[in-house]
Amino acid sequence: MFLVCQELTFNLSKNNPMKLIYLLLSFLFILGSCNKKQEKKLVKTANLDLLVDAEPEPEEELGYTVTEEGDGDAASLKEKVLFTPPDIGGTYVQTFSNGSSEPSTNKPVNKKMIIKDGTISFKTTNLAKAKTQLDSVIKRFGAYYDKEEFSNDDNQSSFNLSIRIPSVYFESFLTQIERSELELLTKSITARDVTTEFIDTETRLNNKKAYLKKYNELLVRANSIKDILQLQENIRALQEEIESSEGQLKYLLDQVGYSTLNLELIYKKDYVYKPQNQDSFFELIKRSLTGGWQSVKNLALFLIQSWPYLVLAAILFTWFKIRKKKKSQA
Repeated sequence: MFLVCQELTFNLSKNNPMKLIYLLLSFLFILGSCNKKQEKKLVKTANLDLLVDAEPEPEEELGYTVTEEGDGDAASLKEKVLFTPPDIGGTYVQTFSNGSSEPSTNKPVNKKMIIKDGTISFKTTNLAKAKTQLDSVIKRFGAYYDKEEFSNDDNQSSFNLSIRIPSVYFESFLTQIERSELELLTKSITARDVTTEFIDTETRLNNKKAYLKKYNELLVRANSIKDILQLQENIRALQEEIESSEGQLKYLLDQVGYSTLNLELIYKKDYVYKPQNQDSFFELIKRSLTGGWQSVKNLALFLIQSWPYLVLAAILFTWFKIRKKKKSQA
């Protein structure tokens, strides 16, 4: 093949040099076109690989679009953030790789979160002694008084106590005080499962924190005043909701960690007859005179208050009397 091309080239150069130049230029053009097509194919393949491996930007998930603007002749590009405000007043819906609106978790819930509360009342023959013994039991179990009230009347004396007890010792505490010398009157224990509520609140809190992080990233990249103000407002609202959710989680943890027991200690007093003091005869006379004088004052005030009606009655009475007299003379 090489010899044939060499002989052909020699003959063309000998007979017609212009044909040889035209043939060489055509060959170089065809060779350049093939190389350019091969480069475009490689670039297209690389772009497809990048599109498959690329991960979505934060602004795509939140409804933001980042565009680049610039002059055709300018070398620098200007980046602009176009803001589309999401609805942050309601619930947050985020789609995860598993196709659901809640993130999947590999952490199994091994322990239920139960809030235990109770109300119990005892009768005692020695209120001070019973209160001292209860103070000792509370100290032993690491509990404390949340509220303490004392009342005393003619029939009974009592302590109304609100006790916070570590939930792990709640049953032991009840057993300890029930075995005492106190007489049990009433008892009511309630338990409420808040496991689902806690997990739901914690999941929503994590989602809100993720949104807050993305908002802060977009705030750094925003250029217009309108976008900055809108982002700051969304961040403020999210921070308030995050603080509220964190407070709710702390409250649930406190209620689960410590059980509340409303306890009443009652001491019934013996009935003592107290005769009523009877007034003497002179005291009764004095009270009667005082009551009569009060009645006179009330009557005088009533007459003074009713003077228009008394005047009208007097006028009518005089008119009828005159009319009757004229009829008798006629």
